[in-house]
Amino acid sequence: MKGRDFGLRYPAPRPPMIGDYLVRKRYVAAGLFTIDAACAVLAAGAPRLHGQMSGDVNSLLVSQCGHLGDLIMTLPALHWIRRNRPQIRIGLIVGSWAKPMIDGIAELYDKYYLADHFMLDRSGRPLTEKVVRHYESWKSTTADITRDKYDAAIECYPFLQNSVPLFHACGIPVRVGFTSGGFSPLLTHKVKWKHEPRSLVDYPRDLLQALFTDVSLDHPLGAYYPAPVGSNKHPGQPYVLVQTGTGNAIKEWPEERWIELVRQLSIDGAKVVLAGAGTRERDRAARIQEAVGGVVNLCDRLSWDQFVTLVAEATHVVCLDSSTSHLAAAFRIPSTVIVSGTSEQRQFGPANEQARILTFPTPCAPCFRSRGCDHMACVRNVGVAEVAEAVLKRLNLPAEQVL
Repeated sequence: MKGRDFGLRYPAPRPPMIGDYLVRKRYVAAGLFTIDAACAVLAAGAPRLHGQMSGDVNSLLVSQCGHLGDLIMTLPALHWIRRNRPQIRIGLIVGSWAKPMIDGIAELYDKYYLADHFMLDRSGRPLTEKVVRHYESWKSTTADITRDKYDAAIECYPFLQNSVPLFHACGIPVRVGFTSGGFSPLLTHKVKWKHEPRSLVDYPRDLLQALFTDVSLDHPLGAYYPAPVGSNKHPGQPYVLVQTGTGNAIKEWPEERWIELVRQLSIDGAKVVLAGAGTRERDRAARIQEAVGGVVNLCDRLSWDQFVTLVAEATHVVCLDSSTSHLAAAFRIPSTVIVSGTSEQRQFGPANEQARILTFPTPCAPCFRSRGCDHMACVRNVGVAEVAEAVLKRLNLPAEQVL
């Protein structure tokens, strides 16, 4: 496809799914089909269970080994279990990258386990080290879970990098998950993923319905995060929180636009606080602070729980497609979220009626290309004036100050 406005060539969109699988390439779908065929042989002869089992579940293992945003979007399901089935002992499987978050959500589980999938490991370690870490963490976690014993398990991650084989290895009798990530013959309760315009926050409800009969599950799940506790290092006056990073660098907004935005917000009377983590964001925040001045730079200076409090007490949040947007959604904080067109935002965007999602219209969006394209016009061409106006209107500052 060719862009009419900028003379750009846009790659053809990929399908959101191929068959029942949440993959975009046919050879990957073929590989998953082969895996499922092998799993069917492995599972042959195992007892087949059907129907809901509300009365038989006294202990439940929930797995979400995706990144922080994925785990945040799974918390509403954990909250539902804790609130509606308080007698159930809850285990939680996460990746080691979720450890900074684990204490702050302790009210939602009784014990946690670490399982690192090498395909989800964003560290700079060589692939061989990631694979070794995968093997070692899964082996240790399998032994711990087998010892602790669970009646049932739910896999909330719908993609290939799921923990269904781990469930099977642990001998958990009831195993619930989506068929979209493969390994479905190892499940006792298979749930088909339906590509629908609803938030990922709500999708685990389909899994809960496979186990529990409850009228409350007739209604969508909403964003949730436990209320933060403890002191923080943020300013004592209303502030706009700006976080410039995202897990995938192709989804970033140009640095010069962040500088221009922060300058405009500061000129128009907003107190700006920069936050985030990691070398890339820390260096960018330092350059923004140097270029603008007068902003509060807390990037890489807060614990995760302090960052949660910073988000929860912000007047407004400006960020990219990141865990920050989902945190803001949990606390119903007005937000301006700059996103790319690589995914369906009605699924992956924040479940927040207070959020405004900004993207530059392109003929290819959503393209479902994890690596995007060379120009990424869908995110890089979002204008500073549009973002500033979205923020300042929510702050009740005159719109003409933006222009």
